[in-house]
Amino acid sequence: MVRLAPAALLINVIFGSVTVFAVFGEEPTGRFAKMYEVIAASASVEPGEPFSTIKVEATGRVNTGGWADPELAAWSYIEAPSDGILDFDLMARMPPDGAMVTMALEDLSATVSGPMPPWVRGVRIHASANSTEVLLDGIENRPGLPGSEGGIATDELLPWPWKFFTPDADE
Repeated sequence: MVRLAPAALLINVIFGSVTVFAVFGEEPTGRFAKMYEVIAASASVEPGEPFSTIKVEATGRVNTGGWADPELAAWSYIEAPSDGILDFDLMARMPPDGAMVTMALEDLSATVSGPMPPWVRGVRIHASANSTEVLLDGIENRPGLPGSEGGIATDELLPWPWKFFTPDADE
């Protein structure tokens, strides 16, 4: 079993890599880190009832080969941000320790979609070296979300990709 001192864990978090440990003390299953840079991003809204759906796509660059499983990780909010921007980290699984990798920049893409909170006016994608912002067009006339006034925060396991937002379609 691998044990990390609190200081080692803090150093990992500060430098942008996260070690993922399985429950019950099993060996690590992999490490995720932010990609080197964001090179392209887009966001689109599909109106719907009872809520709209947002689809976010981003392409990032990593500094070596061997990176896998790119994903967009949404930030959690206690309160909706005043600028109306939904933030994501562009992350991927790092190459295993000691792996032989190509020493060349490689591009990886990730996509995520889910219910759109009513306060969202755009998205911001973060990487290690930069970030990019995409403002949404034509969102003024989209339907409001039932039960979303003032925002909803929860840590429950939900079928939604973002834990901080859970529309209540029964209202």
